[in-house]
Amino acid sequence: MLASIDEADAETEADALAAIQAAEIDRRLRFPDAFNARRAAYLDGFSLHAGVRIHENDRDGLEHLCRYALRPPFALKRLSTAPEGRLAYRMKRPRGGSLWLLLTPDELMARLATLVPPPRVHAVRYHGVFAPNAKVRRQVVPRPPEEDPPPPDSQAIRENAIFNVAVIATRQENMKDAAAALDEGLKTFPSNLDLLGLAGQVRYQAADYNGSVAALRKAVELNAREPVYHQFLFLSYLKLQKKDESAAEYAMYKALGEGKQRKGSQLKVWVDSADNRLGPGNQAKSTLTAEGYPDEVYTYTEDGKTFESWFYWKKGKSFTFMEGQVFSKGIFPAQTSD
Repeated sequence: MLASIDEADAETEADALAAIQAAEIDRRLRFPDAFNARRAAYLDGFSLHAGVRIHENDRDGLEHLCRYALRPPFALKRLSTAPEGRLAYRMKRPRGGSLWLLLTPDELMARLATLVPPPRVHAVRYHGVFAPNAKVRRQVVPRPPEEDPPPPDSQAIRENAIFNVAVIATRQENMKDAAAALDEGLKTFPSNLDLLGLAGQVRYQAADYNGSVAALRKAVELNAREPVYHQFLFLSYLKLQKKDESAAEYAMYKALGEGKQRKGSQLKVWVDSADNRLGPGNQAKSTLTAEGYPDEVYTYTEDGKTFESWFYWKKGKSFTFMEGQVFSKGIFPAQTSD
């Protein structure tokens, strides 16, 4: 009798947890959070972040990753009580223009409930040809190598290890250690784009805006086409109250990150139609006369206004027009290849 009562209570608790999980998953599918990061994707309620790479021989990197994976789902020190019985959670970086997430206790529990795996179910499951009993599994699962593989590139391992140590430190909000690791790594690998880009972001998070600009300008010198570099240059210049530089970097960030690209024959047709599109008083025509045809054009809209950015990669220049008038001018080191 008592055993049957205990079993009934357990089933009731499991049903209640499943109901909370289902409701939260349904909310996430219908109203997904903004998810815009490098090497990341969000689809059907699942998120994937591929920004950390660990080599099988990188023991320190594996240890740092394991420590990161074993952390609790959120930091208690950033959770506080808000008025009207709600809870306030301070996020690491702004989302939707705010650093604070306000939740009722039930909403917080619903979000945490989705992290709890179902009872007696494996956390990792394989389907299709990778399923344990699949007849063709042996044909698709790699076999152990018959001979030892060649030794990996030691330089790549060292660069990767430094990058991973810094990434994990930023996840733990330890910007001091992250900056120190990146500074040390850049002494040995001064042209590593991953280290330079991350150094710029870490410096910005640590409120070292001049340091952020210095690192990101070096990254832009190697690859001016990466929108994330221009995004954090825009934010750093904004903090330094350099309005012209900030506007130029923002325009390049928006164009490269969200704009529609036009090049080749399509570009010439687009540029030649400036008078028809923008009216005879547009400044795009005079830019064409002075600079010639751009290498690429990107167009985007914001707040109901149309912007187009003309990139002269070989000259190290960009011009962004808003409704046909010059909005900003960007300068960057000349790029010699696509």
